[in-house]
Amino acid sequence: MYLVRSRDRKEHKAAVQQVTVSDLKIIRRSKRFGFDWGNQRFATLYKLLLVENGEILGLMAVRDRKEDHAIEIELLESAAENVGDEKMYANVAGCLIASACRLAFINGYNGFVCLVPKTALIKHYISIYGMRYTGIYLYTEGQNSLALIKKYTDSFYQI
Repeated sequence: MYLVRSRDRKEHKAAVQQVTVSDLKIIRRSKRFGFDWGNQRFATLYKLLLVENGEILGLMAVRDRKEDHAIEIELLESAAENVGDEKMYANVAGCLIASACRLAFINGYNGFVCLVPKTALIKHYISIYGMRYTGIYLYTEGQNSLALIKKYTDSFYQI
């Protein structure tokens, strides 16, 4: 998968990996993330990093909802410099969401991924990622999830 540096549109290879204990220490010290990522006890944490230098640019907490045949994104955050109109890298959230979709296919859930959005982001998730809104959850599945994987990643089995 690739992230696009906003100032010159150059692509940079990125990867999604599980967060380690040492990563959590780096994340806390960096002050680039607003959430307390060490407090996610029932979720699996993933990081989006630049392959060239290992810099963490985004984080995601997911929970495998086996009983519902779904992957739930409990938290999703881009580093402070990757938010808004002046962001350093584009596609951070897209790469993380696409990775959750891939995980949902691997687990046999037909790409079903859901999340409870902040109200301000509902329209954004619908227009950019093609998600649907139930009134509580936003979700993607099936063909839309495959389209997100194709758009934001370069390998179905990367996560």
